[in-house]
Amino acid sequence: MVETARRRGGIGSSLLARATTWGDSLGMPVRVRCRDEREDSHAFYLAEGFRHIKNQRVFEWQR
Repeated sequence: MVETARRRGGIGSSLLARATTWGDSLGMPVRVRCRDEREDSHAFYLAEGFRHIKNQRVFEWQR
């Protein structure tokens, strides 16, 4: 996660570019996970060329 004050400066895009280049060189996909309420992050990943492929729910037993 990029610190709030440093967002929109290209750091996240640079990190993703390196990760996807590395993944491509290994023939492996790059997958990121993001909490449901982080809508700004969802928009960022979509703008970077990622696609939404899955929703997931977490359940916890409580006594």
